[in-house]
This record gives sequence, structure tokens and C-alpha cells, in this order.
Amino acid sequence: MFHVFFIFYDQWMPDFRTFGIIFDGTIAVHIFFVLSGFSLTINYFSKLEAGAIDADVTIRRMAVARYPRLAIPSLAACLMMYAVIKSGYNYYFLIPEELKQEWWRWAYKNSDVSFGETFKFALYSIFLPSPFIPVVPYNGPYLITNLWTMSIEFMGSMLVFIYALSVRNNKRRLLISIAITVGLSASESYFAHFFAGVVLADVFLKTRQIALPKWADLTNIAVITALLASRPGTFYSDVFFCALLVFAVSLGGYSRALFGSVPFRYLGSISFALYLVHMPVIVSVQSYFFLTYRDHFSQAGIISISGLASVIASLIAAHLFSYIDHRSTRLSQQFGRLITGTNPAT
Repeated sequence: MFHVFFIFYDQWMPDFRTFGIIFDGTIAVHIFFVLSGFSLTINYFSKLEAGAIDADVTIRRMAVARYPRLAIPSLAACLMMYAVIKSGYNYYFLIPEELKQEWWRWAYKNSDVSFGETFKFALYSIFLPSPFIPVVPYNGPYLITNLWTMSIEFMGSMLVFIYALSVRNNKRRLLISIAITVGLSASESYFAHFFAGVVLADVFLKTRQIALPKWADLTNIAVITALLASRPGTFYSDVFFCALLVFAVSLGGYSRALFGSVPFRYLGSISFALYLVHMPVIVSVQSYFFLTYRDHFSQAGIISISGLASVIASLIAAHLFSYIDHRSTRLSQQFGRLITGTNPAT
């Protein structure tokens, strides 16, 4: 929604921060990094608590599988963008110059991208440490601009795996994780969010059996609502803010029931696919609708028509693309088992 409305129509729309974090794409990315740290360690820590003998094997297998897990869908999405460009359906370069975002103007010009450059970008370039927003200069086509997050996700995942295997069942594990999070936050490193997620994994395991009374659950809903309507002011507060929001949602009965309902679970199942395919949709479907109807409707009408078309097309594309995403999960798991010498039973 941030890209479809508040970036595409930046000159026409109010400041997205007016709405709290609901349409804040940057905060959404940071929350995702927190969730990554949480989801990559929660199973491992839980197995260590239970004394499982295969705990270390599990996380090593996850580490080995991480690159193909991210690279296979990224390549498929970049090939999708390559097809859009080569078939002449990239209409973004025809958008009036005053509406174009500087980064998108550079990335989605009607360039003659090659097949080899597409593979290099998807399988190599996006995983290298590089200057982030804006990513210019980059020597080559930047096929999907939001893939600037991929190197952070990959490197952050590796740091979390190494840390988890190093600290294991250390009695001071939670304190060590907090200290690392604070230190990384002070240096304004994106990896602080990953370690905030590691902290949450430990806290969640310690509090998961707590049943909140009704008044506390309602208070938690009020806290979540207040967080969604606000916005952190500094990088340091951003890390704390994202961690608090994720923890508040995971703690409460009502909030967990809401975000664990069928619609949200479905969105979760296609979320990575949606992240990958919505940019090809924006430069093709949304841009086409804008160019077609810009002389026939008011600004509000054009925003509504092209935005709705883009959202619907993105959801359909993500639903179809999720087959590739889910298949890549299975392939990466098989690769992890092959490299680590483990079988499905472990």
C-alpha cells in the first residue's frame, strides 16, 4: 500500500506519516527484520529447553538452506520483471517526470536489460553489502527496487544463526542478546532489529504460559492501537517500538486471535510472494491504468482506479507466485539436509 499509493502518487497524496505506521513501508520492513530474528531462533531455543539432541543440527540446516530459500524466489521475480520489460509492458518510464520518484525513475527507465544481468542481479548482487536507499550508483539494472533489503536479511540471518549456535543455553543469553541489541541500535545498524527478535524469542518462551486476565488483554489491545497510530522518532526508539509491537501482538489473546485468523494467515502465506511481485505489477498494470485514465478522471479517481487495479493484480500475482515460493522452501530444506547429511526424520 505504501508503494502503490504513497510512493507512486507521492506528489498527490498526504504525508503517509499522518496515518501513524499503517502505511509506513519503512517501519514495515523493520518489523519484518524483528520477525526474522524471532522466527529463526524460536524453534532452536525451544528445542534447547526441551533437551532435543538435534537442536544444533536444525539450525545448521536452516543456515545452509537460507541462501537458496531467498535466492530462488528472488530470481523468479526478477525474471518476471525481465519479461515485463522485454515484452514492452513497462509503462512506468512514460509516467510524467514530475510524478516519478528519483530512484524509480532511474531503476525503471526503459532499459535494455540482458538475461545474464538478470541472473547476476538476482543471485549475486542483491546479497552483497552495499549502500542502501538510494542504491545508486549500481553498475547494472536494479530490476526490483525493494530488493535492497535482501542483503540485510541474508546477512542478518547468518549473524543470528552464528550467535544462536555460540550462545546456546548460556544462562545469561537474554542479557547478552539485550546488550547486543542496544549496542547495534546505538550504531544505527539494521541488525539491531534481528537481535531484538532474538530477545523476543527468549521472552516469549518465558511468558507463553501466562494467561492474561480480560482487563489486561483489553489494555494490550489499547497499547497495540496506540502503537499503530504513532511513529518512532529515532532509530533507537524504532527498534524498541517494533519489538514492543510484535511482542504485544504475540502476548494478547484477542490480538493473537485477530492476527491468527484466516485472512491474516492467508496474507502471511503469500507475504514473501507479494513483496517480490508487486513492483512488476506497479510498473505494468498500475502505470497502464494511470496513463489510460489520467485525462478522464480527477486525481482521486485516478488514484482509486489505478491503485485498486494494482492491489488486486498484486494479490492475484502473489497467489500464483506463492507456488514458486512454497516450492523453493521445500527445495531449500532438501538442500540443507543434503549438505548437512541429515534426513527428513531429523
